[in-house]
Amino acid sequence: MLFRSLIDEEKKKPIFVITTDTMVENPIISMWVGRSIKKINEAAKKQKMPIKAHELKPDITQTFWVNLIGRGYPSPRQGFRWCTDRLKIKPSTKFITEKIHKYGECILLLGTRKDESSTRKNSMEKFRDMSKIGRAHV
Repeated sequence: MLFRSLIDEEKKKPIFVITTDTMVENPIISMWVGRSIKKINEAAKKQKMPIKAHELKPDITQTFWVNLIGRGYPSPRQGFRWCTDRLKIKPSTKFITEKIHKYGECILLLGTRKDESSTRKNSMEKFRDMSKIGRAHV
């Protein structure tokens, strides 16, 4: 049964759509993301869907420029990828943890771009079937 076809009383569990702004994105991409979040939230409200899109940001102390200029970190590279954890993973983990504490559980679906670098593509293929990895607990 499609979620949309459920009656309002059956739409009990909230659905959160999240993206993380690294604060070093191309302004055109940032504007597109902002418009997309707004459209998702407007459509969900209009259709009485319990969906809420959020744009997350890293803590100010963990931003790219604070680490690069303020702390003197070298630019991220293959052997030293300090940025992904600070700019994307930590803000997402904080949000998800808050939802688990509030609702008792969380089901997470990850999305990736179809066209990636060969290194990232190989990594995604390696972890494609999450049932081989098991469940993560926060």
